[in-house]
Amino acid sequence: MTRDLQTIRSELLAIRFRKGEHEAFSELVSLWEDKLFYFLRRFTGNEQDAWDLLQQTWVKVLGGLGKLNDTSTLTPWLYRVARNTAIDHIRRQGNGFLPEEAAEGAEPLDNGNYDLRLENAELVHRGLAELSLAHREVLTLFFLEGFTIEEIAGILEQKPGTVKSRMHYAKKAMKLFLEREEGDDG
Repeated sequence: MTRDLQTIRSELLAIRFRKGEHEAFSELVSLWEDKLFYFLRRFTGNEQDAWDLLQQTWVKVLGGLGKLNDTSTLTPWLYRVARNTAIDHIRRQGNGFLPEEAAEGAEPLDNGNYDLRLENAELVHRGLAELSLAHREVLTLFFLEGFTIEEIAGILEQKPGTVKSRMHYAKKAMKLFLEREEGDDG
């Protein structure tokens, strides 16, 4: 992720918060709430759970922000906290595969070209809902949030090669879904 204005502003808010300006936390929440909610919504598939997880995420961020040594890692850290909060929720519910479990037994990469046409937002969102959690999360972080493979690897606490493999299979699955749905429309 490039250091855009939002990233720089976020880092400055984190520094202000660490220096005792507590209103900076409210500004940070306002700045990131929509993006983190969107990520959690894609992760959980349930709006109410996403709101609950977002609140839990902000409580954890509030407790951990003062310990974050390098503010340049704030953005991936926010997503990692949100993701870990969601994974804890899934484990407590016992009703879904965790991303790591879904990726086990993945086949080796082939050289297939899985360029995606993502013009139809409604169709893309329906497709994301059909994908496994591991695939949904890498596509969301890469295409919708703009993270690089290396940044995604940091958020997911996985090796870049694992992220690339998941991305490959996620694109393949999404392409098959889009082709099937577009075929049904025609």
